Amino acid sequence: MNLNDRSTDTTLSIHRVAELVSCRSIEQVLETLCSVAIECGSRWCVATLSADEGERIVACRGIEHSDAEQLVSGDEASNAVSYRLSGANATIVVPESNTLVTASFAIAERAIAAIAAEQRCRSLEHALVERDQLLETMFEIARDATLATSRERLLYRAGLRLMAHAMTSRVVLIAADGNRRCVIWSRGVHLSQDDAQLLIEHLDHSIRTSELARASLRQTLLHQRIADLVPMVVRGRTIGAIGIGQSLSGDQRRYDEAFVTAYANALALSLDQLTLVEQLVERESLERELALARHIQRRLLPPESLDVAGDIEIAVHVEAARHVSGDYCDVVVRDGNVLTVVADVCGKGIGAALIMAHLHAAFHLLARKAATPSQILSELNRMLVEHTDSGSFVTAVVAEYDPALAQIRYANAGHPMPLLLLPDGSVQRLDVGSIVLGVLDDADYTESALSLPPGAALCLYSDGVIEAVGTDGNEFGEERMIGVLAGAADKNAQEIAKALAVSLSCHRGTAALSDDCTFLIMRRLP
Repeated sequence: MNLNDRSTDTTLSIHRVAELVSCRSIEQVLETLCSVAIECGSRWCVATLSADEGERIVACRGIEHSDAEQLVSGDEASNAVSYRLSGANATIVVPESNTLVTASFAIAERAIAAIAAEQRCRSLEHALVERDQLLETMFEIARDATLATSRERLLYRAGLRLMAHAMTSRVVLIAADGNRRCVIWSRGVHLSQDDAQLLIEHLDHSIRTSELARASLRQTLLHQRIADLVPMVVRGRTIGAIGIGQSLSGDQRRYDEAFVTAYANALALSLDQLTLVEQLVERESLERELALARHIQRRLLPPESLDVAGDIEIAVHVEAARHVSGDYCDVVVRDGNVLTVVADVCGKGIGAALIMAHLHAAFHLLARKAATPSQILSELNRMLVEHTDSGSFVTAVVAEYDPALAQIRYANAGHPMPLLLLPDGSVQRLDVGSIVLGVLDDADYTESALSLPPGAALCLYSDGVIEAVGTDGNEFGEERMIGVLAGAADKNAQEIAKALAVSLSCHRGTAALSDDCTFLIMRRLP
């Protein structure tokens, strides 16, 4: 070879090396490097790339492919020279080394390093795009949760987004509500309530499902062609699940698993937030209903201070342990007589308040019929036995003052004994009574009579008064109540009631009421 030929070869090699630098993939680099090696004087050249299944021949020049395979596998002894490109797990094999091939190899390593750096940049750019897409989707989920007024609407929005992301026509979203009933949104999938419930239980690690149930679930998912399941978890509790079918192209999975997992977690938080909102709305609705019930019940009870004709004054105190009271207190004036009642329904809350309203209607009906205290109790007993469940009962005391005789007639059905406060400060217990209302349909209620001297007062009360517990753990008690009444013997009815209410409040302190407190003071003017 003369000088001019060598110059031509060198120029050609430099041109090909420049081509190496512009390669966009490792395979292209290896193919170009093989061509450069031949042009630089090598009789043949083989380029391989390592993979999980072994070395793969990417390019070969000047040698048969079968001979190259034997050379790479080592089945044939050879004195060839190998150049290892560590950055790409690639190898170039030539029969002998020369300066131009070595220089080309060094440039190829730089080209591969540049390609690797570019791939890393593209990977980072792709990751940033995915992060941006994920953040945008999380924002959309939060917005959907704000706009959605129901689980159905929220699952509808989320399901359409997932179908677009996974490129599938088969998606199912399941969300359990507060009563563990499943709300299902699906496209191309048909799951029953039982299947949906079983799926959530299967994904919830706190619930153990039987092998038979798991086998049934696997069969259902196979039949519905669900390729993957992602649980929706909040505070360690599975509240729903996402099922995704095969993509429209037929591939098993064409979506980012990390994205769908993050989507499921965000959707779970939105569903949990929706549950909290529903509970808050329900609680506010219940509060409004209870406030209305309290207002209605208050209208059924007499005012705290009552002006009645004749020589009688009356004061009433009713304090409910909850929103509504199970105690009943009432005053009816008929033909100049004053008819009073204090009753205590077994239990507290709404149920007791409903029975209390029933007693109110029945008492006023019986009062208009001129029934005596004992007759009133008998009729109330019959009504309760007939219309309430067994185990429900009522204690009651009915007293009627006759101004013509200055006399009180009363009947007691298992109620705390009324107290008679005399002008000299002494207190008498009126201990005549019978069985509670609502137990025996043929119960007999005895009626007793006593004189009410001027300045004397009759106190009817519920057991919530004497059983009120203070911060020291002790009950208010009958003896303490008698002491308060005795100390207010010279007061009018309103002052006696106020003294009793203040003493009861001081005893309780910050302790909450465990039962409704009701008392009625009926005092004859001096």
